[in-house]
Amino acid sequence: VVVTQSGRKLYADRAVIYRNPKTGKIQFINLYGHVRAVSPGRLVVGDQAHLAMQTNSGTIENVIYRVLLAGDNQLKQYLQPINQDYERLTG
Repeated sequence: VVVTQSGRKLYADRAVIYRNPKTGKIQFINLYGHVRAVSPGRLVVGDQAHLAMQTNSGTIENVIYRVLLAGDNQLKQYLQPINQDYERLTG
């Protein structure tokens, strides 16, 4: 599953979307399994995520946060296919 927000993408094995029954607008998105939040120069990895659309906030459980530093080749190699996918989809 891929969730696209301005300037970032979130990847997970599964997503559950909760809508407001009256308006149909998305209120919450819960992501489960291998959650990755990717934005330029940043990678956040966790087990689960809860996104609250109304407050533009969220939480990620059991998180590892990584900032791309100059010369960090291991992270660059990990992010390269994700960044290519991001560029292809948002082209």
